[in-house]
Amino acid sequence: MQENAQRDREFTAQMEEILAADEEYKKDGDVAKAISVYEKYYSDFSSPQCNSVTRCLRLAELYVKAGKKDVAWGYLNKMLLYAIQRPNLYYDVHRIRFAQFKILKGEKRHKSRGAEGEAISKESFQEAF
Repeated sequence: MQENAQRDREFTAQMEEILAADEEYKKDGDVAKAISVYEKYYSDFSSPQCNSVTRCLRLAELYVKAGKKDVAWGYLNKMLLYAIQRPNLYYDVHRIRFAQFKILKGEKRHKSRGAEGEAISKESFQEAF
């Protein structure tokens, strides 16, 4: 019983630190500071907080805001591997893939329609990549 209470206190303290980092980021815009807090808890998916895919996706979003799209992409790939091995997270695979899509779209590397809305030809698709 005491062990569970201790774990709950640690979890609460960690979540408070994460929420404080979010609030501080909103005020000062220091993305590096927010990333350092998020990395402490979400980088390897072993922490209890990682049961929230939303929080894990927040770290990827912070990487993108810091201009570290390659790091975000690698992190999202790690998330995918983690999620597909756990039935309780399998539903969230589409959310992870959508985050990757947003990175590609931001880099103009994802094109599904031409300028006039027509389907893109195989040649122009290959040119896009």
